[in-house]
Amino acid sequence: MKYSIFQRAAIVLMMGFVAAKSIYAEKPDDSRPNVIFILADDAGYGDFGRYGQSEILTPNLDRMSEEGIRFTDHYAGAPVCSPSRSALLTGQHTGHTPIRGNKEIQPEGQYPLPAGTGTVGTMLQEAGIQTAAIGKWGLGYPTSSGTPDKQGFDYFFGYNCQRQAHDYYPDYIWENEKKLILDGKTYTHDLFTEKALSWIEEEGDAPFFLYLAYTIPHAALQVPDLEPYKEKDWPENMKKYAAMITRMDRDIGKILSKLKEQGIDNKTLILFSSDNGPHAEGGADPAYFQSGGPFRGIKRDLYEGGIRIPLIARWPGVIQPERETDHISAFWDFLPTIAEIYSIPLPEGIDGISYLPVLKNQEDNQKEHDYLYWEFHENGGTQAVRMGDWKGVRKFVRLLPSGPIELYNLADDPGETNNIAGENKEIVSKIDELMAESHIENADFPLLGKTPFRLGLENGWLFLIPFGLVMSAIAFFRRKKDREEQKRKPERITLLRGISTAILAGISFFSPMMVMAPWFYRSVAAAVTGILVYGVLKVLNRNGLPGAFLFWIALGAVIPSWPFIAVFTFWTIAGLNTLRFDS
Repeated sequence: MKYSIFQRAAIVLMMGFVAAKSIYAEKPDDSRPNVIFILADDAGYGDFGRYGQSEILTPNLDRMSEEGIRFTDHYAGAPVCSPSRSALLTGQHTGHTPIRGNKEIQPEGQYPLPAGTGTVGTMLQEAGIQTAAIGKWGLGYPTSSGTPDKQGFDYFFGYNCQRQAHDYYPDYIWENEKKLILDGKTYTHDLFTEKALSWIEEEGDAPFFLYLAYTIPHAALQVPDLEPYKEKDWPENMKKYAAMITRMDRDIGKILSKLKEQGIDNKTLILFSSDNGPHAEGGADPAYFQSGGPFRGIKRDLYEGGIRIPLIARWPGVIQPERETDHISAFWDFLPTIAEIYSIPLPEGIDGISYLPVLKNQEDNQKEHDYLYWEFHENGGTQAVRMGDWKGVRKFVRLLPSGPIELYNLADDPGETNNIAGENKEIVSKIDELMAESHIENADFPLLGKTPFRLGLENGWLFLIPFGLVMSAIAFFRRKKDREEQKRKPERITLLRGISTAILAGISFFSPMMVMAPWFYRSVAAAVTGILVYGVLKVLNRNGLPGAFLFWIALGAVIPSWPFIAVFTFWTIAGLNTLRFDS
């Protein structure tokens, strides 16, 4: 059978249509976006150019901000790593989320997320989104229920244990459940970037979620080179700190370039944040570059400097460029935001609120939090609430679960310098109620009025009592002999022996304390000052204890955050007075 030229053309067109339809059936168009969440480790609010930094160069993050949106009132889940990351991935604040502290497991890893925990990973995996976690994990030791593969991540490459993440040149790293031996000369941050770039390339057009948890700028302060700060007249450690942040910024630029190269730039939401405020570890000095911005506190504080962090989001075609928002948000808002992006029903028990309307410049449709809540399990335990512009902080809740609440108005006093609790008792009462209803007791992370009777840095204050009793017992048996010896010794010897006793007492009192905590140094300063007051009064032949007592009372009145610290001073002075060598 012969066909005319028109019949032949029709057949060709029909065959082409069938082929195209077949191809479409095999590979449907999936317009769902990709999401990349990049998390820095211990970077402060003020460490980045668009948040006020003038010395450390962050051109790529600055560009992300210019092409997207910058949040000014965004908060971490906690002031330390594990609970903050738990809040990010579970959508729950630290009064509800399973992991509420850096609870270590030996020889490697941290306390695990329980089996069956709903996370961003499990939610997206069930929706058919490819998921990967690269960098630092810290939410479950190897083989536990908390490893990334059991919490919704198809691929994992990085540190399982956050203690091991302190070293940027480790002997090994994990890839899924396999331990990869390294040469001890490989800078893991660079390795994480390489893996992230290759994984993005492999995924191609398939919708994916990448959780890229960098370890910069956490201590140790290690970096292959000091560029571009090598010639700066700065302390060596601060050159390293700045070089680490700029190196991370450089690699974020590589990721942005890869998205354009793959043709998926307009299809990808990329966010950048930090897990808590700046640290003072490994030689870092948060004050040097004003890493905490205008805020009080650093890592391990529930003041703003410990938990208020940057959040930059870029999504070409969706997020209008050059935007800034003061919408109050927190880590536990990330899960509901992703759920709304992918039209996934929210799991039960979520504390977060989606900020997708803010991203889309639809603030009129944005729901607001009635309040935000945090709890911190170290340093005697702390609770905090932000309710609008009001911020309440209650410290030492292990010892005093109903202790005083400090109150600040962040609109007038963002640095939290003026405690106005006494002038606003109704607000304090409301915050007290919110603290009570927000905390659900967790047997694995006891807090309010709970002091586990075990050796632990967070419970160092417990040892003050037995040390005081031991010192009093020694004094009782030595008093008579000391008085007899004193009659034959000059006053100079008395003073020297008193000072040596004070030093020994101070060591006894402070040795269990967590020396990395900022208040430890203030405690020592207070104790030394109190001892000097005592010593001067004794030289003047006066009773030193009442004078020292008045000193720490005055100190507590002038500086409201010091009453508990002043107890250490009192104990030291009281012990010195008990062991006095005069009659």
